[in-house]
Amino acid sequence: MEDLSDAIPNFVFFRGVYPKSEEEITRALLESKFNVNKPRKPLYDKLPKEFVLEDWPRTTNNRCYYDGSPFKGVPVPIPMKKKGKVIRREEGVCCSFACAYLSIITSDKNTWARKENLMNLYNTIHKCNYHTFPNQLQKKEKINYFGGQVDLIRWRAENELLIQNEIE
Repeated sequence: MEDLSDAIPNFVFFRGVYPKSEEEITRALLESKFNVNKPRKPLYDKLPKEFVLEDWPRTTNNRCYYDGSPFKGVPVPIPMKKKGKVIRREEGVCCSFACAYLSIITSDKNTWARKENLMNLYNTIHKCNYHTFPNQLQKKEKINYFGGQVDLIRWRAENELLIQNEIE
């Protein structure tokens, strides 16, 4: 018999109520440890690490990597490299280019190259030759559930408007 000492059961024992046999206890522990009878749906869509822009999904059920909230629309990857038409992305996707940019500037690693890659992706998608995102983008601390005064929808709209005004 297997050692089940590290198994954490998902059921409660009540005084005076016992399983029929040792095999039933073992089966119950194994089921709770390995979820044998409970197939789970993935919580979020699995997005490819490497992709061609034309094959990138148009919707997802993932949450924004920067502000943590669900979103509708095309997920924005944070690209690491581009080789020909193939783009390799980092972990996580964002709801907008503004969130992707803010995610990059709030992290410590290789900020300049990551901003450049994101800008190149933006220019490829929007068919423009833009050089930088505006510095006055509002950070997530302005959102009310992070302690700020602005609701999420308004915050996203204002950041997207800042980018659009900067381009035109």
